[in-house]
Amino acid sequence: MIDYICIIGSGNVAWHLSLYFAEAGCEVLVVGRDHNQAEMFEELHDAIQYIHGIEEINQGADLFVLCVHDDAIEEVCQSLDFTPDDTQILIHTSGSIPATILEPYAVNYGVLWPIMTLTQGRTPEFPMDIPYVITGNNDLTLNGLSILTDQISNNFRVMDDAQRKHLHLAAILVNNFTNHLFALTYEYCQEHQVAFEMLKPIIEETAYKLSQDHPGLLQTGPAYRNDKKTIEKHLAMLDCHDDLYKFYCLFTESIIKRYSLP
Repeated sequence: MIDYICIIGSGNVAWHLSLYFAEAGCEVLVVGRDHNQAEMFEELHDAIQYIHGIEEINQGADLFVLCVHDDAIEEVCQSLDFTPDDTQILIHTSGSIPATILEPYAVNYGVLWPIMTLTQGRTPEFPMDIPYVITGNNDLTLNGLSILTDQISNNFRVMDDAQRKHLHLAAILVNNFTNHLFALTYEYCQEHQVAFEMLKPIIEETAYKLSQDHPGLLQTGPAYRNDKKTIEKHLAMLDCHDDLYKFYCLFTESIIKRYSLP
């Protein structure tokens, strides 16, 4: 049973997980570098304590969670002055780094990866709907993480490192890349004095439709119709917008090729 959790790191993921774990009834210790963050974390919940300095870690925690950048995971493991025993679990929260990076540092190790864009200070509207992926090297780890995650989410799955890596790439494609396209479009709208706000309902409807059907069955637009005249007009309008021009060409070519309309 996981009752006491030590989170190493104080960024976006740490902020959210500390709150969700505390709300699930766990005692949470957050280890960060910045003294000024103590009040921010401890105001989240009475069960959260913030300390400064990895050397102050309570070695009796049931679960140690590394909420650090991918390239810092191994460095933090090497800086620990103790090794978790055979009843404790060590995990990281990365979607792309294999769980096996933790093998030299703990008997029980794994991953708890939230599939969500998380921002410190901004709680998702429905946190229980955040999907999580669990990876564990043995039954003790998988059972412990499954019971814990079931308390903070209605949606989690067990995956191995390879499956999680592919899902992480997919998350980048649908979230980070589309958001970049939104940002470029926002700037385009500002430049031409049209309201980006007017596009939000169509963005929301597109996202809603994904819950109803396969995305390949929902495609519309001039590229889907192979409407060459409209496509040529759009390209002319984007002539001075290099990034959007490239995206438009790439997506248009791919859509036409996929649907093979005359």
